[in-house]
Amino acid sequence: GCIAITLYKELIRLNVKCDITATDISDKALDIASLNAKELIGESDSFHLIQSDLFNALDNNKRYDMIVSNPPYIPTKDINELEDEVRKHDPLIALDGGEAGLDIYHRLIDESRQYIKVNGWLYMEIGYNQGEDITDIMKKNGYKDIRIYKDLAGLNRVICGSFS
Repeated sequence: GCIAITLYKELIRLNVKCDITATDISDKALDIASLNAKELIGESDSFHLIQSDLFNALDNNKRYDMIVSNPPYIPTKDINELEDEVRKHDPLIALDGGEAGLDIYHRLIDESRQYIKVNGWLYMEIGYNQGEDITDIMKKNGYKDIRIYKDLAGLNRVICGSFS
């Protein structure tokens, strides 16, 4: 829940009215996110945690201004090469992005179109070498104004685009 909680707290700090819905496929991850949210946010009618595989548990009629995702993006063959603190402690489902690390992006980008408002933004964490492939997937699904942001090490880390 780190991203959702931080986004919520920053928007509130900036006096921006917001309604955050955070999803995760893992009940265990949601339990931890719930504890963190209670400690860092307290009770709120505008912060929601839902167990869902991407969008499947969300209201089909609701549209979002922004969708933010930290999907699994590590190619399966690279999992065993990760640092011990990642490989031994993060669940495989949170790391393994399939053969090229792009499996979830195809679903996420395609399915997001049904849930994002016109001119809404989709933000996703990416592997440092996946920007071009994910840009292509986004373009094929109607996203434009695609931008890639670097992390503090100078590596491509976040991609976003506007849906029209």
